[in-house]
Amino acid sequence: MPKLVSDACAVAAEAAAGRTLTRKEIESLAAQLKRRAKTRKADEKLTVMDRDVLKAAADDQANEELTAAKIEKRNRMLNIIARRRLVEYIGRFGNADEGLEAFMGGVNAPVEGGRLSIDSQSKALQLEYMGGLLAALRRASHGETDLVATFNSGALDRDIARELWALSKGDPPVTDSGPARTIAEAIDQMQERARKRSNMAGTWVHRSPNYIVRQSHHTGRIRRASFEQWRDFILPLLDGPETFKGVTPTSSCGRPITTSLPGGTSPASVRAARG
Repeated sequence: MPKLVSDACAVAAEAAAGRTLTRKEIESLAAQLKRRAKTRKADEKLTVMDRDVLKAAADDQANEELTAAKIEKRNRMLNIIARRRLVEYIGRFGNADEGLEAFMGGVNAPVEGGRLSIDSQSKALQLEYMGGLLAALRRASHGETDLVATFNSGALDRDIARELWALSKGDPPVTDSGPARTIAEAIDQMQERARKRSNMAGTWVHRSPNYIVRQSHHTGRIRRASFEQWRDFILPLLDGPETFKGVTPTSSCGRPITTSLPGGTSPASVRAARG
C-alpha cells in the first residue's frame, strides 16, 4: 500500500511537534491540512497543492490546537472547582441522596442553599434574558410603535432574521424595516451576553458569522420520518462548504443523528453504549 505522506513530510511533522509521531498521527495531520486547503480554495480543484494555501492551512491548524490546549487546561481547573463546590454543598445535608436532590431540583429543608438548585438557577437565567430583551424593546419603543407587541406578533420574523444575519457579519441594515433592525439588535445583545456567560462557565463558543438563532429538531417528526426523508429535507438547507469543510457528504450522511436526536442522546454516547 503506497504511503500517503512522504518521509520528508513525516520528519518535518515530527520536528514541529517536538516528539515522535505514529504513522496514523502523521496521516491524520496531513488529511486535516488538505481539508483546510480545500476549504480555502473551495472554487478550485487542487491537483498540485498551492504552497501559500497549505501554509495558511497549517497556521490555522496550529492556532486551533494551541487554543484547544489552553481551553482544555482551563476546563480542567473549572471542573475541579465545580466538583469541590458540589461536594461542599452535598456535605451540608444529612445524606448524599438528599444533597443531590437539592442540587438538581431543590428541597424544602432548613439548609443554607437548599432551594438554590440547578433548576431554579436555570429558570432565573431564562427570566433574566427574557426580561432584558423585553426591557430593551420597551426602551426602544417610540410613539405608536410597540416593539414588544410587534415582536410577539411574528409579522416581522423574516426581516428580523435577515437583520440578525447582517449583524453577525457586522453589516449595515439589509431591510427597510427600522423595527426589525432594532429588535434584531436587542436579540443579538442578549445572545451575546448568554454566549459570554457560557464561555465563562467552561464552554468555548465563538461568535459565528451568519448565525441567527439557536434551533432544534422536532423529535416527534423525526421519529415519524424515515432517514431518507430527513436527509432530503435538511441537506438543501445547509451551508455545504461551511458544514462539511471540504468533505463530500455521502448518501448515508447524518444517519447517526436521526438515531440519536429522538432520544436526546449524542452519536458518541450511542457508540459508547453499544460498546
